[in-house]
Amino acid sequence: MGSGAGVFRTFIIVLLAFVLGAVATYIVVVGGTIVAWDLLRVHDQDGGGAMALGLVIGPVCAIAGGLLCAFVVLLRTARPRNEAPQPDAERSRDRKSLLVLAAAVVGGLVGYKVTQAIFWIVAPLSYDARWKVQVIVWTPTVVMVLGALGAGYLARSLMQAPPASTKTPTGT
Repeated sequence: MGSGAGVFRTFIIVLLAFVLGAVATYIVVVGGTIVAWDLLRVHDQDGGGAMALGLVIGPVCAIAGGLLCAFVVLLRTARPRNEAPQPDAERSRDRKSLLVLAAAVVGGLVGYKVTQAIFWIVAPLSYDARWKVQVIVWTPTVVMVLGALGAGYLARSLMQAPPASTKTPTGT
């Protein structure tokens, strides 16, 4: 097999992983929520909750699950077979970069969800002025970006090697 065939094979495998991960995530999220509603005896009077679940929440979670599944499969299948293994220093650098990226994603999500929780506690907010609407719309995004930057910087600084001592030992 040539190089092009290997890339195409990896693409097909990753695409199938995305589709299967998205379908499985959709079934788990929607099915699990419906089962939970049944167990908790939630009655959706007008059907708005079911529509939001089936048309908004389920697909968004399915895309996230599909992307996660495709990413994991890509990491497993896209490794070159004929190359020499990576040196430890390069592997460590790659692992640190991935950890900083993961910390930034988690920091962004935490910032976004904390902002949403604060809005939920303070709610209901009135939309009686244009500036209030802009604050309500942009605050979660700004806090998410700041959370991502802060968490990424924190993770990067925690992984830095401690500075070597500049003092020379004195002998007596």
